[in-house]
Amino acid sequence: MRRKRRIDVNAGLILVITVIALTRCFAQQVKQQVLYSFCSSTNCEDGASPHGSLVFDDQGDLFGTTIEGGANCQGPGQGGCGTVFELSPSAGGGWTETVLYSFCVNDIQSCPDGASPVAGLIFDKLGNLYGTTQNGGTYGPGTVFELSPPLNQQGLWTETVLWSFGAKGDGGYPLSNLIFDTSGRLYGTTSGGGAYGGGTVFRLSPTGEGQWSEEILYSFGPSPADGFDPKAGVTFDKSGNLYGTTVEGGSSGLGLGVVYRLKPNAQPPWTENVLFRFQPDGTGANPISNVSFDSVGNLYGTVSSSVNGGVFRLSPSRKETSLLFQGSPGPAIPYAGVLIDKNSLYGTTVAGGNQDQGTVFAVHGTTATVLYSFCSAANCLDGYAPQAAVIGREGNLFGTTVSGGANGEGGVVYEISPELSESR
Repeated sequence: MRRKRRIDVNAGLILVITVIALTRCFAQQVKQQVLYSFCSSTNCEDGASPHGSLVFDDQGDLFGTTIEGGANCQGPGQGGCGTVFELSPSAGGGWTETVLYSFCVNDIQSCPDGASPVAGLIFDKLGNLYGTTQNGGTYGPGTVFELSPPLNQQGLWTETVLWSFGAKGDGGYPLSNLIFDTSGRLYGTTSGGGAYGGGTVFRLSPTGEGQWSEEILYSFGPSPADGFDPKAGVTFDKSGNLYGTTVEGGSSGLGLGVVYRLKPNAQPPWTENVLFRFQPDGTGANPISNVSFDSVGNLYGTVSSSVNGGVFRLSPSRKETSLLFQGSPGPAIPYAGVLIDKNSLYGTTVAGGNQDQGTVFAVHGTTATVLYSFCSAANCLDGYAPQAAVIGREGNLFGTTVSGGANGEGGVVYEISPELSESR
């Protein structure tokens, strides 16, 4: 059985912001390996342009999504509909890719099974995969889907649409990963729709009859001080509160984004508290990432603007700390959140680095270090423009790039070993 790996998050919250300089320190001894280059088959039937993060199963296989390509669509920039894929390590070395599902089986009916999955996947305890598509479904603006493994080795994975967004008052265009609660309910966000058009936080609950029901826990946008356009997913604390970010909102006009908390009520909507409103004061703005807790309750995320972007920390004492990336070359424009490993943070930037094509970076204390600069290989065979967060396994980091690789613009799955990187 394939089982989801669970990571406990810790309660508590802060908000601190002090500007810290970036040490321009570039690793020269990083081991970077491309595990797979997409668009290896005709018309990119193996998928193209992975935007989401990866997930391991218990056997060491990797799973993810591509926003383009697949058996029913064309290559990058040609209206691809996307895939769910698996990468399995081969006994003699290397990795083998298998497309588990190609979206838009029936494009004549506007892809009722969904199209263009941006986010990554999660497992349940039975080995089923869950994710979102930003388009398709019954009404057009996306779906939540389940992908169930075959009953025998030669069988096919089965896709089930659990929810189609776009009905009246519903959200639309989900871009974020999902999470489970202890009762098996799914939580996520939509970047649009809802009561005010500013996006939603939703919950899907199994009804016991093979169906799922949806509740809108919160609709963004009732006032200028509220958040607007949540592109990231949500994170639980131990008390059952949800935390997340919005790209815009927080002040009159569009605003520069917020960090928010939702407290459960007996019936939706949940109560929203805006914990921090980003300001045009040089401390960062427009968070696209999710947030993560460390072991003492500090909350971490990234900001995508303020020149090069950066990492922020929110703590229970409501102080605020922000590491803004500076210098050129250097990390720039992080879209995803950070991986917390003991006292270090790891993440990606879509630009910056030696070639200005993106980086994997580490933050140790108050120092940020570029672990790897993409497009360091000829013709960008190593990929470029990583938008997803990295995941860790056995001391190594794994991730995806949207573009580059052996086949041009299809993107790659990569592995790097940060322990081989040393500050110079």
